[in-house]
Amino acid sequence: MAHPQRARLVAVLGARQGSGYLIGPGLVLTAAHVVRGRDPAEVVLPGGGGRQPCRVVWLRYDDRCDAALLRLASDTGGPADGAPPAWGSWAGLEPRPGAVAVGFPHAQRDGSGRLDTEQLLGTLKPATGLVGGRPVLDSAHHAPQGERPWAGLSGAPVFLDGELMGVVRAEPGAWGHGRVELTPSQVLLADPEFRAAVGPDGLTVAPGFEQRLRTALAREWNQVTIFGVTRSSALEDSWPLDLAYLSLELSGGGVQLHEDGQEPLSHRVEDAFAGRRRVLLRGEAGSGKTTLLQWLTTMAARRELPDSLREFQGCLPVLLRLRALARDGAELPGPEEFLHATGSPLAGAPGSAGWMSRRMADGGVLLLIDGIDEAPSGRRRRVREWLGRLLAAYPETRCVVTTRPSAVHEGWLRALDFEELSLLPMGRGDVRAFVDRWHQAARHAAPGRSGRLDQWRQQLTDALDRKPDLARLATNPLMCSLICALNVDRRGYLPADRMSLYDAALDMLLVRRDQERGVAADSEGPSLDRSRQHALLEKLAYWLIRNGQSELTEKQALQQIDRVRPRLGLDTTADDLLRHLLVRSGLLREPAPGAVDFVHRTFQDYLGAQAAVEEGDIPLLVAHAHEDQWEDVLRLAVGHARRRERADLLTGVLDRADQEPSHAHRLRLLAAICLEFAVELDPSIRQRVESALAEVVPPRSAEDAKALAAAGPIVLELLPGPEGLDPVTAHHVVVCATTVGTERAIPLLRRFADHPSQEVRAQLAWAWDRFDRAEYGAQVVARLSHDDGLRFVVRGREDAAFLASLGGRSCVQYQATTGLPGIELLPPDTLNELRLHETVLDEADLALLDRFPQLRRLQLTRCHCPSLAALAATAVRRLLVRESTLRGLEALTGLTALDLWDCAAQPVPGLPRLATLTLDPADRFEPAQLTALTEMADLRLVHLYRGTFPDLGGLVLPQVGELYLTAVTLTPERVAQIPRVFPGLRAVTAWATERLDLLPAQYPVVRP
Repeated sequence: MAHPQRARLVAVLGARQGSGYLIGPGLVLTAAHVVRGRDPAEVVLPGGGGRQPCRVVWLRYDDRCDAALLRLASDTGGPADGAPPAWGSWAGLEPRPGAVAVGFPHAQRDGSGRLDTEQLLGTLKPATGLVGGRPVLDSAHHAPQGERPWAGLSGAPVFLDGELMGVVRAEPGAWGHGRVELTPSQVLLADPEFRAAVGPDGLTVAPGFEQRLRTALAREWNQVTIFGVTRSSALEDSWPLDLAYLSLELSGGGVQLHEDGQEPLSHRVEDAFAGRRRVLLRGEAGSGKTTLLQWLTTMAARRELPDSLREFQGCLPVLLRLRALARDGAELPGPEEFLHATGSPLAGAPGSAGWMSRRMADGGVLLLIDGIDEAPSGRRRRVREWLGRLLAAYPETRCVVTTRPSAVHEGWLRALDFEELSLLPMGRGDVRAFVDRWHQAARHAAPGRSGRLDQWRQQLTDALDRKPDLARLATNPLMCSLICALNVDRRGYLPADRMSLYDAALDMLLVRRDQERGVAADSEGPSLDRSRQHALLEKLAYWLIRNGQSELTEKQALQQIDRVRPRLGLDTTADDLLRHLLVRSGLLREPAPGAVDFVHRTFQDYLGAQAAVEEGDIPLLVAHAHEDQWEDVLRLAVGHARRRERADLLTGVLDRADQEPSHAHRLRLLAAICLEFAVELDPSIRQRVESALAEVVPPRSAEDAKALAAAGPIVLELLPGPEGLDPVTAHHVVVCATTVGTERAIPLLRRFADHPSQEVRAQLAWAWDRFDRAEYGAQVVARLSHDDGLRFVVRGREDAAFLASLGGRSCVQYQATTGLPGIELLPPDTLNELRLHETVLDEADLALLDRFPQLRRLQLTRCHCPSLAALAATAVRRLLVRESTLRGLEALTGLTALDLWDCAAQPVPGLPRLATLTLDPADRFEPAQLTALTEMADLRLVHLYRGTFPDLGGLVLPQVGELYLTAVTLTPERVAQIPRVFPGLRAVTAWATERLDLLPAQYPVVRP
């Protein structure tokens, strides 16, 4: 079991009352000054039994140490089994959040003076008290009241990540009860007499293992490959993740909390993952799946995840890449093999034995599994069984799994409680942000080219606005990266289609790379021209595809090179040729000693498809067309093929669709999306493909809709209008058309503008950023019916000006980086609801809202603002705050409803007119921070979201008549408070909350 443990917490009664912890059978660790001069002392053990005598077996009280060991008169007290706590330590001076002390302070005594525990959560600060040797634990919460509130906590254990870091010794002055000092464990362990008193069985030491592992993970994964940033060194494509990461948009996951009546169509990663413990993430090749997992790994390792991802906070991330785990058909690893499987240098380090299993048992691991599609299709069932066994053995484990959309069916991991999310194509705003970041990184790598890089950035931004065909290619991070690199490489002259873009990228990596670096062709190994490098890479790529592998062993790679070497007229050894490709091509790498793979699956599929066409393997391509690992290969093969070969390939796929009903839908959809690559095609074949396309229209699901959009503008001619469509199908049609994203989609989308389904119209409003703003605004946005509170998204002044020209809208959502651009243009009397997302604000921005007399509802999500006080002069009556400041909230005396989501715990001020209060998570605030609720005479409804039903301490709220519970964990001891805290309660309304049988019988329970 993890520490601290309830059964080991003791109250110590010596010269004064203190706290302690059973570190072994009958052996209590406490503070020396608590028992100094009082031997024997007494302790009160958990579970009752009254006071028990104990004697002092070791004591040290000086400037550096204030600790003692007590031996109970009987060793039967305390836990009978279970491993003693591991002793932790620290090497550096960095602050360590997530530390916890548990003891019996005076502040927690009840009215009759009875002791109770308090859990002090905060940050361990090793750099404080360096001279005196007294590091501190800074409280993360509001300081208790009273003269000496922490008296009685002396001797309490301090834990971090399950390791015993020290013991509380005193509360320093001048810090407002906001911190306590401790005696660190390393001081105790350095004392020979202490070690002798504890004995060898109680000296399990894990000297900072977790912190060393976190540091190593943060360094390892804080680099991402961005193709073509610079070509100046061997580390040319390594980009710090802090610069590279762009929070993309995701869809899916079912009903979202807090959204009354209107579910958002997409979320940024931080919002989409909020409240989810297990996620299956789908995304096309190059969509950013791996980069997202790297970001989660890095941020979790640093303990810097945003508050919305609290399900993952405190967890140790473990990133497993299935392409590596599936190597050589090896068995998938168990927890104790994770570090070996990832190649961690800390595998087998002191303190690592059994450590991963313990952390997983405690729910302290975030398991990140990258690339279900990278495992051979025949092994995926085994992967699911392995994952199922793992999660059954460690049910508290958090987990994120990624895959390409077609690799596994919908609900593949539903039985393991996974929710599904999908990465969306990048909108115009995200593309512009990516282009800016790419050029920022390039300036950092090549400062001497800053002027020209700025010029090329502007040229590319303009080209993306002017050229719809180019904009259609820039839909994911990989394609955006290639476009940026080629724009610089070709001085602004860019290919117009996907196949030409890939070919130009290979030319850049295989030839121009060395030329611009000034590297002679034979300066490092053999001299190979582009065609020979290309032929060798094709051979390796096609072998991987045919064998359903993601990697080759070095021996396999050498065998393939040896087979093709004579045909290329090369007398160089296979070893030298492979080394040349690894060092110089920019396309191959060594993910582990003795293994070879491509830097990205897209390059492997492109080269392998070309090899398949050149080998004449059209029948083989057709035979595998229904398999997800061959899907992109077949599409690219259509692009590589000559006219006759292309006809044979598409005819073969459609013949199979006619003959095999079980694969018909997938094969027809594949043939349709191949049209993007079919530059020249016999009219009869094109007609047959278009007829097959009609068979998969309208799309059956949102995933089908996005896949169908890959067929390009041709699909727009087949998509039906709204007449006769049910709301779900209408939504799929609109998703498909907005994903195509060309101006040719606008006439179709305009027909859905007055659709009765708000979900359909919300998709149209959200997609504004994917089109020319003026044309889409006039043809679609202006026509959207909005009497039901449809939200209109504003991303800049141009959008605000357009909405103003329409007479304004009642519900507006701002997604601007800074401020509220153009908000002064909106008509004053129309705005009822305003939502601000991820915006940097100042008080002057909020003061602008006083010009809207009908603005009743305001939502702030991850907004940075020094104070909310300026809102006091506005008409806002309901305020929803998520991961944003509460400073100045006390000035908003006119509020009648307040929703606090993922906000830092702090006292809730008295708001005299407040009638409704929502807390998410339910247990974020401590009773002392909610005392002002007793003064709110108008408070009628309390709504608790997620988390555990809170400990409400001594609060009594007779004015509250309704209690709402949403996804709240109920426990008997917490539920027992309800009659005392809410004596006027009339009913409980519950959503997604289990164990409602625990609620007192006198309250009717409503389940909407």
